[in-house]
Amino acid sequence: NGISDYWLLKLNENGDIIWSQNYGGSHSDLVKSVIETVDGHYLVAGYSHSNNGDVGGNNGESDYWLLKLDENGGIVWSQNYGGSGDDYANSVVETADGHYLVAGRSKSNDGDVGGNNGDDDSWLLKLDENGEIVWEQNYGGSDDDDVHSIIETADGHYLVVGYSRSNNGDVEGNNGESDYWLLKLDENGEIVWSQNYGGSMNDYAYSVIETADGHYLITGS
Repeated sequence: NGISDYWLLKLNENGDIIWSQNYGGSHSDLVKSVIETVDGHYLVAGYSHSNNGDVGGNNGESDYWLLKLDENGGIVWSQNYGGSGDDYANSVVETADGHYLVAGRSKSNDGDVGGNNGDDDSWLLKLDENGEIVWEQNYGGSDDDDVHSIIETADGHYLVVGYSRSNNGDVEGNNGESDYWLLKLDENGEIVWSQNYGGSMNDYAYSVIETADGHYLITGS
């Protein structure tokens, strides 16, 4: 549809294509995360610079762009979230209450985004099954803060993993340059704990799992 599109492939167990579909508008549209939802649909999260084609209601620069698709790739709903700055969604999960939690970063301080702490913030959206905002929250300090992965933990909380260059606001104890930054949040988005890990150079966390022994394993560079 334009510069870059969301491109989804449904494959069978042998890798043969069942269906292939592009989604987007005339500008850059990039997918970062996809899940199957309990209703048998697919939720696709990423970001878009477009304001035409499959994308409507761009708030300025790039927005979080979410697509709910049926089992054949047909669009159930399409929704933009963000403000006048750059907003990039990186990860989405379905929560035990049937809602969706979307995590990424935002430079905005208007539109759907409130309370920017400076530069990029980690920005989380809790959405209902129709894509309506349940709550939204910024986390970070005066420098760059970014989320790459989010999970719901066995205790009903959320673990948010990314990196931070800040040493104030919600972030404490920066070790130098960027650190792995972990946030444990309750179901309402309130901070349970915040922790930095790293050394004097750049440390970037990209992925997290909860292990069978109830611990967390974080990977990055």
